[in-house]
Amino acid sequence: MIFKTTLALFSVFIISCGPMQNQPAGNENNSSEMEAKKMIAEGYLAGKIIYSNLKDDCEYTIQLESGERGIYYVDPVNLKEKFKQENQAVWVKYNGLRQMNRCNKAIPVEVTSIVNRTE
Repeated sequence: MIFKTTLALFSVFIISCGPMQNQPAGNENNSSEMEAKKMIAEGYLAGKIIYSNLKDDCEYTIQLESGERGIYYVDPVNLKEKFKQENQAVWVKYNGLRQMNRCNKAIPVEVTSIVNRTE
């Protein structure tokens, strides 16, 4: 009897540890959460590309959100053309620059790494 119970429990354990490919649909949130945790651990910040055609404003900025700072903007002086799309979600790493601001709402930064983000 003990052998059958142990065998049954062991079988349930082995089956529950099966591969993730057989899991039902609807795990998109888990994969995006896992991506977010991974990117944050690697030093990336979640952002969104913002376009402006206003006079005296930066043409492209990246809108970032930090818990204690709230929403803030950076002015990527070396943003590649493929990322110059309104509301494009990105993961970004940058270094601050010691130069005069090109616009009032954002501080100038040099992008060191940027990748598309899935939402």
